[in-house]
Amino acid sequence: MGFYKQTTDLDFGETSIENIFINDFMPMGNGTAVKVYLLGFKYSQEQGKRKITHETIAKHLNIPLEDVFRSWDFWESKKVVKKITNGDTYDIEFLSLRELVAKNMYTNKTSTKSQTKANINLIEASKNPEIKKMFYAIDQIMRRQLVPNERNIVLDWIYKDNIDMKIIVAAFKYSVEDREIKHINYITKVVRGWHDQGILTLNDLDEHFAKSQSHYKHYKAIYRTLGYANKMPSAGDKEIMDIWLDDFKLDINFIIKVLTETSKRTSNINMNYMHKAIESLFKQGVTTLEAYESYQNNKKSNTPKKKTTNKFHNFDQREKYSNDELERKLGIKK
Repeated sequence: MGFYKQTTDLDFGETSIENIFINDFMPMGNGTAVKVYLLGFKYSQEQGKRKITHETIAKHLNIPLEDVFRSWDFWESKKVVKKITNGDTYDIEFLSLRELVAKNMYTNKTSTKSQTKANINLIEASKNPEIKKMFYAIDQIMRRQLVPNERNIVLDWIYKDNIDMKIIVAAFKYSVEDREIKHINYITKVVRGWHDQGILTLNDLDEHFAKSQSHYKHYKAIYRTLGYANKMPSAGDKEIMDIWLDDFKLDINFIIKVLTETSKRTSNINMNYMHKAIESLFKQGVTTLEAYESYQNNKKSNTPKKKTTNKFHNFDQREKYSNDELERKLGIKK
């Protein structure tokens, strides 16, 4: 007598994959590496039922055997599997990702202390509803899930710099949607730059964008006046124009007028030359259109007129003669 369970030709079983792999590690690998991992993990739960080899995986996925070995190399570098030598080949041991995270083993040994702290907090952070909501919003913007290293960097912004999570989401949105850049280093520069400028809330950010948009229009108007309509303002030129707009607080119409008049007096049209002209006016208190027109009129009235200095200006005119006297002088008429 015995008890048996019917075996079927179709596989209706289930394979349980840890969410940590799906959330944090799967985005690291390409499609082939992920497929090799998942199929290998499935086979690992069928130990003893049939002999499974690397060739079995390659045949099942219809990929070269080299791709299978390359995939295991990749996952071993991420410390989610371990190779165990078995004769001329090796077996694969799938490591517990929950244990790896708990022991903080999946981070690089050269990570800084702050990164290590962030990694330790990664598990706790995932339990925080606000942080979880923030990462969800970022993943939607990026069209992928952040890898652990990226998440650690974001957590550093929160824990070390006390940056508002709404500002962080806004930085991702600005970088990805406005600048079309997804690299974490660029987004870091945006976050740090805003923080250094005192942008701590969304209201601060709104004011910053309003000012930037206004300045951008002024940049274009100034460049158009100087004949640079098809060029983008350089960082150095922006710095000079910001002095005119923010430090000197000059009206854009005044700036355009001065640039137009100054351009007529020189063929050396460059930003440094124009800055000297505007700075000179500013120091003299000439900061409005009315003051500039008065300045120009006074300058013209105080400029002495030049005397004519051609070769005839010292020529002494001779006496005027009548026709009769002229004829007698010439001996035509007696």
